[in-house]
Amino acid sequence: MSKLITRSFGTLLAPALALGLLVAEASAQQPEAAAESQCIATAEPATIQAGQTAVRVGLSLSEGIGAVTGLSAPEGSGLAIAAPEDIPRAELASPDAPQSQPIELAADAETAVTVWLRTQEVQAGEFDVTVQGETGTCRATITVATP
Repeated sequence: MSKLITRSFGTLLAPALALGLLVAEASAQQPEAAAESQCIATAEPATIQAGQTAVRVGLSLSEGIGAVTGLSAPEGSGLAIAAPEDIPRAELASPDAPQSQPIELAADAETAVTVWLRTQEVQAGEFDVTVQGETGTCRATITVATP
C-alpha cells in the first residue's frame, strides 16, 4: 500500500514541479524584458548654463510615463526644479495672468514635457536625473556648463 501511495504521489507531483519550473523560468525572463524597455529622455537644449534661477529644458521621452510629477537629481548636485516665482513671465502677459508652472506638458503630453530647472548652485558636469511620472520613470542626462 505504501508503494501505491508513493507512486500516486509521485505521479501527481511531477506535473506540479514541471509547471513550477515553467513559471519560474517565465518570471526570470520578465526582468530582462523590463530592462530592454527602459524609458530614456533626451534633453533639449543638450547643455544648459550654471548659475541660473530658471532654465527651460524640453524632454522627449522614449515612452509615456503618465503626467510628470517630479524630477530627482543626484544628491549634492544642486540641480532642482525651479520655483514658480522664478520662471520668467512673457512680456505681454497681464499681471493677472496665471503664473507659469515648473513642469509643463507639451503638445504630445505622453512623450514630451518641459521642465524649468534651477542651476544656481550647480557645478559644470553631466548629471543623470530621473523624471517621475504617474505610471513610470524615465532617465535623462543633463549637461551643465559654466558661463
